Amino acid sequence: MKACVYENLLIRLAGDELDAAQREAVMTHLSACRRCQGAWEEMRSTWDLLGQVTVTPPARDLTGTVLARAAALHARKQRWVSATRVAAVIALASGVGIAAGLLTPRKPQLTNAAPVPSEEQVVAVLGLDEIDDDTGVLAGLFDVDEMDETGEAPTQEQPS
Repeated sequence: MKACVYENLLIRLAGDELDAAQREAVMTHLSACRRCQGAWEEMRSTWDLLGQVTVTPPARDLTGTVLARAAALHARKQRWVSATRVAAVIALASGVGIAAGLLTPRKPQLTNAAPVPSEEQVVAVLGLDEIDDDTGVLAGLFDVDEMDETGEAPTQEQPS
């Protein structure tokens, strides 16, 4: 037994859209298959009823209005989808942040912070105390108060 014909072939048969070979194959199947014969009878009676309906065209062309409303609905849907995506990303990021905060092991708090070294200790560690003060190599390095208004160190007078 051959496979039954599809509904789209019956619609094309009713609309006289099949070529001779296709029409012959469908009609041969219809003569042998009671189920398809019943579907064909329903299709043909529906097709005949549709042919009796008179359609009056609308008073004005609604194409522009329908397309504009469809575009507005589409844009509104896109905004809603975009806002939903942003909200989902924010919720996901928040959840990941909370989970990371809860799952990260806590570091113990340092109760005794390291002492801040004094200026003399820094000078001693860097070996700056070994440099001769008369050379003026490090003049003004630690003495910020001795700068004038231009940000320059005052010129040192040479003893005569």
